[in-house]
Amino acid sequence: MTTITSIEKLSKYLDKIVKELPKLRSDVASEQVTYNQKMEDYLTELRNYEEVIYEIVKEKLAVITPFDENPAVAEKYEESEKYRSILKLTGKDEDFEERFGFDRTVYEIGHAKDVDRVNEVLKDFINDMERIGIKLVSSNFNYSTFTLNYMESFFKNMNDPRYLLIMKNVFNSIYWECPLLLTHLELCVKNLITNNKKVIIRHINTLLDQSLKEVGSTREDIHELYTKTRIQFEDMRLYDPYNLLDYFDNNRQETRKFYVESDDFKNVLASVMDPNEYLHASRDDKKFILKSIKELYYDVLEYQKVEKFKKLFKFLSDIYDNRENIKDNLKEKQKEIVKLEKEKAGLDRKVHFLIRKRNRFSIINKDRINDINDKIKELEGELEIKIGEIKKNHDELNFEFFQNSLCKTFNASTSLFDASVFFSKFYGLLYNQVFADNMIEREEVEPRVDEFRHIQYMARSTIMKSLPFNDTKAVKALIEKKYSLYNMNFELPPIDDADFSKFLDNLDTLVKFGALEENVLDIETCDMILKFKDYEELKIKRIRENLQNTEEI
Repeated sequence: MTTITSIEKLSKYLDKIVKELPKLRSDVASEQVTYNQKMEDYLTELRNYEEVIYEIVKEKLAVITPFDENPAVAEKYEESEKYRSILKLTGKDEDFEERFGFDRTVYEIGHAKDVDRVNEVLKDFINDMERIGIKLVSSNFNYSTFTLNYMESFFKNMNDPRYLLIMKNVFNSIYWECPLLLTHLELCVKNLITNNKKVIIRHINTLLDQSLKEVGSTREDIHELYTKTRIQFEDMRLYDPYNLLDYFDNNRQETRKFYVESDDFKNVLASVMDPNEYLHASRDDKKFILKSIKELYYDVLEYQKVEKFKKLFKFLSDIYDNRENIKDNLKEKQKEIVKLEKEKAGLDRKVHFLIRKRNRFSIINKDRINDINDKIKELEGELEIKIGEIKKNHDELNFEFFQNSLCKTFNASTSLFDASVFFSKFYGLLYNQVFADNMIEREEVEPRVDEFRHIQYMARSTIMKSLPFNDTKAVKALIEKKYSLYNMNFELPPIDDADFSKFLDNLDTLVKFGALEENVLDIETCDMILKFKDYEELKIKRIRENLQNTEEI
């Protein structure tokens, strides 16, 4: 670090001399020539000295500077992701839609924000079904005349690079005849999934068994294996010298917080404890303090999750508290849907009969054709009403199934973690519940839903696995109490408060400080590497400027 400072001083002094030279005057010409020569010699000596120091420092830093990220970090990430993809396939047969992602497919078709998204999801669905072994064609989408017409165009154009634009025009041509086209498509896809339930379940289980065999694990152990490798990856990434140096390179102003004797470090540490408690502690005690701060950091991240989704947990808690009044009407509701579907099928047959009948008349029989068209429109109106009733009953059935499953699955000790896993299996209900929160903008809903569903893949979830789902208020108090026993005194701010962001940033700094303490790189070395990097960039800039000046001459 001293050497680098010397180079900087020499460079500044050199620049100063060069600027002052033109201003120097002498009354005696010979003395001027001698003086100029001495100055040239002095400048040459300075440049040579600067170059020697530069080469020495460059050689020494080349030994300790991490130029590439440790490939083992990326390898560990890929390993944990492989286990996570297997983990997604685990579950009960009744959860087959969620295990394969079809629950999201169905919801997005019926509730997409734009037509392009509908068509992208339809294309993915067709491709997914083909991978399962179910080859779909347009005739499979004969839920209504409108779905059949739409999907005939879809299959005809799905491989055209312009298919999204083409299908927008098709949608536009059908919409005014059938404003509930998305509902028709949603129910159509749902029926296709339900009708192929056994094939889909068999495919998922085969895929799961093959994947478990490849990694040498079991359904019971795969979650533990994923958690273990995920934690290993997160720690490897944290302690990797390349990542630490890259962080400081992109956050130059942060380095001052990592010098133990600096006021900046003491202010950061003061957010959780008296700085003197750490500064005057023994080496082993300092290690324990930093380890505890790292645990606190991950506990606070869990607290943030619980607070962010407390309305969802409250929603689950309210249903559980009302469990005595929730009746099991699933069979009746299923019968009602079957009845409505039969009535719809009867209306469909009448429409198709009239269409065939109309086609037998020649164009000169306009009156007869018009009569038939009027009857078709009347029947199609009845179909729209019937399909609306089917949709309504499906939604009610889904919610009743959700409530009954919750009441059978939950008990007083069901954890926050298990509750989030359960709710994640009902994509549509989860989405609607998040959307119902007036404090959330529409574009935030989908990312918020994905974040909630990702709780089940959090590597560190000690709190959420330990506390009951209906006691979110306890999290804050328990964290504060636990760490007060380690002489850490703080109060967790509300997560939407600026103080919370600052508190979390301070913890992140202390976690990185702990990583530096365990690393081959210390903050002084990082600082020296970065200053040398800056000097190299300045050196290159000067060379370019000199070349440019030479070319101009």
